Amino acid sequence: MRRYFGIFVLVVLMSCGFAHGETIFAPGGIGYWDPGINARITALGGAGIAHFDTLYVHSNNPATWRSTGATRFTIGVDIERTSAKSPTGTDNSDEYSFPGATIALPIYKSLGIGLVYQILTDHEYLVLSRSQLQASPNDTVDFYDVVERNDGDGGLSRFGVMTGFGIKKLAIGVGMDVYLGKLDDLWTRSYNDSNIDSSGQVLRREMSGIGFRVGAIYSLNSKINVAGLVELPVSVKADATRRIEGGASFTEEGGMEFTVPLAVTLGATYTKKRWRFLGDVSMRAWENSTRDWGEFDTSRKYTDTFGIAAGIERLPSRGALDPWLQKWMYRAGFHYTQHYLEINDNIVPEIGFSIGFGKPLKTGAGAVDFTFGYTSRGTSAKNNISENIYYFQMGWTTWEKWFVRRER
Repeated sequence: MRRYFGIFVLVVLMSCGFAHGETIFAPGGIGYWDPGINARITALGGAGIAHFDTLYVHSNNPATWRSTGATRFTIGVDIERTSAKSPTGTDNSDEYSFPGATIALPIYKSLGIGLVYQILTDHEYLVLSRSQLQASPNDTVDFYDVVERNDGDGGLSRFGVMTGFGIKKLAIGVGMDVYLGKLDDLWTRSYNDSNIDSSGQVLRREMSGIGFRVGAIYSLNSKINVAGLVELPVSVKADATRRIEGGASFTEEGGMEFTVPLAVTLGATYTKKRWRFLGDVSMRAWENSTRDWGEFDTSRKYTDTFGIAAGIERLPSRGALDPWLQKWMYRAGFHYTQHYLEINDNIVPEIGFSIGFGKPLKTGAGAVDFTFGYTSRGTSAKNNISENIYYFQMGWTTWEKWFVRRER
């Protein structure tokens, strides 16, 4: 048990230095909303709030933490390649990250508690633009090359404490989340071969907030589960520091506030023999979010987001003499969602496909999962910018059985 908790703390500390891959949609708000999840859930398109088993837990729905009976620990790594297209050209970037970690602890057979770390938003971006400024008559050149750089870093993460318990066919879970993060925005303008001073601005916002969530899973029968999850609004407050350079340089400090709005997710699973089908629909009410986030963000139009996720999973065979490939888990998934900021007065759609497989450990006490996926974000026709993301994710889940009478 101690080694799992130690690994969990280590992964959280390491993850604080990593974010998702760079995205051109990150500027504005608190970054691009892209919660990190484990490799199994990613392969299923992100669906799975209605599914509970003895190995996996869903980091978003605390009801999946009920009746654990085992200590379960999950970590993963995510490798992405992003190709962004804009009117100025195409840019490619490669990133890797730790999307999160979970550890579930059984308190009793029908009661479990857990810790979760999850990256929520991505604020990493880099936009360069070049132009020319006509020189004065006394200068030796006709034009100056002007380079503007917009650079962002950081994001928002959550540290959650979950608990779930079961009452016959009903599982109920509640969770408390501590939201922490930092956003850095850097803007600079330089004039090559010129006596004009460069200018720039740095805006740093250190964020914190506390939120709550409640989830439930109900088993209609041995094959069908239905579930609901409500994430209550969270007021994220930030200590802001702005430094302006160029001519007269100065630093100013102040406070800012942003509301992560109410979210509702509904899900269902259907299992027949060795096949499992999963589906979730979700909504987040961004239009009702209050924000005092600076002049740059005030003029942007926020829109409510809708998402759908669906997945299919082939379960492993339990036959001792079956071929080894029959003992693996195979998955495929699809998801559709939207960005909460409109670009060019149009929503930013995101569509993704994923496939994956899981290999149970020989000891039977866990699994290693692998996922490959593709995501298309935005459209050049409506948003003037678009991205193609290719990613590989690997995860490891292990467990130790508790509440078992040991032989002496």
